[in-house]
Amino acid sequence: MLVRVLVVITLLVSDVAGTHKSLELERTQRHLEKRELSRGPCEEKWFYFHLLNSCYQYFSNNMTWHRAQDFCNQDQRCGQLASVNSEEHNIFISNVVTIVDKEKPVAWIGLNDICTEGNFTWIDGLLYSYKNFGPDEPNNKDNKEHCVNIHHYRNTYWNDESCEKSFGFVCSYKLC
Repeated sequence: MLVRVLVVITLLVSDVAGTHKSLELERTQRHLEKRELSRGPCEEKWFYFHLLNSCYQYFSNNMTWHRAQDFCNQDQRCGQLASVNSEEHNIFISNVVTIVDKEKPVAWIGLNDICTEGNFTWIDGLLYSYKNFGPDEPNNKDNKEHCVNIHHYRNTYWNDESCEKSFGFVCSYKLC
C-alpha cells in the first residue's frame, strides 16, 4: 500500500512539474511575441517589422478587399494591404491582428489572382515566393474566390475568398 501511495505522489509531483514547465513555456512565448511587436519608428497604433523596415496595423472595420485596399492607399505614406514574404513575417502579421482581437478574426492581406486565375500576385509587386494556404486551398470555390485572407482557419493559414466579402484587414507602409 505504501508503495502505491509513493507512486501516486511521484506521478502527481511529476505532473505538477510538467504543468509548471508548460506554463513557463507559454509565458516565455507570450513575452517573445510581445517583444517582436514593437512600435519602433512607426506611428501610434502601428507595429514595426524590422526586416522590411515597414509598419503594420490591423483595422477591424469590415470592408471588401477592394475597399480595404483603397482605405490603406489613402494613407499619406502610400499604404497598401500587407504583403507577406516569409513564415516569420506571416506570424508577425497574425500577431498584429491578435493584439487587436484575440479571436484571430479573418483579415484581408494584399494577395490576389484577379488578373489571371491561379496566378497570385501581391498588390505591391512583391515576388510571390512564400505561400501559406490552408489545406485544399486555394480552391476558387464557385469560380469566385480571387482575394486572400489570413486566419480563415483561426490560425496563420491563408484562404482564397470572394473579394466582395467584408472582413477586417492589415495595412502596411514602408519607412523611408
